[in-house]
Amino acid sequence: MPKSFKEFVQEARESGIPEIDAKTLKEKMERGDRFVLIDVRDTEDRENGTIPGAIHLSKGKLELKIADEISDPKEEIVLHCGGGSRSLLAAKSLREMGYENVTSLAGGYRGWKELQ
Repeated sequence: MPKSFKEFVQEARESGIPEIDAKTLKEKMERGDRFVLIDVRDTEDRENGTIPGAIHLSKGKLELKIADEISDPKEEIVLHCGGGSRSLLAAKSLREMGYENVTSLAGGYRGWKELQ
């Protein structure tokens, strides 16, 4: 029997992918921490707003295009989507590709927007 989306996301969460909240992301940005913020939402999702400084690499193209943006597998990467599920799945995928320092934004853009 196929897994549901919810089960698939829970499995990714249980795999040890770290998550941060919007407040922690904002603090990292304010301190000037070095990391790459990637928005994995589709283009139409971004019409409602974006997090400043985020690179757009939709989840559908992430694995294909990530090496064009980040060649160092140790580079810190924070992924975000709308609510935190797609970015968690994307983070798991990047980990499997060998990127070592990947985090997902829990709550996604909605959490970020609520913080503002």
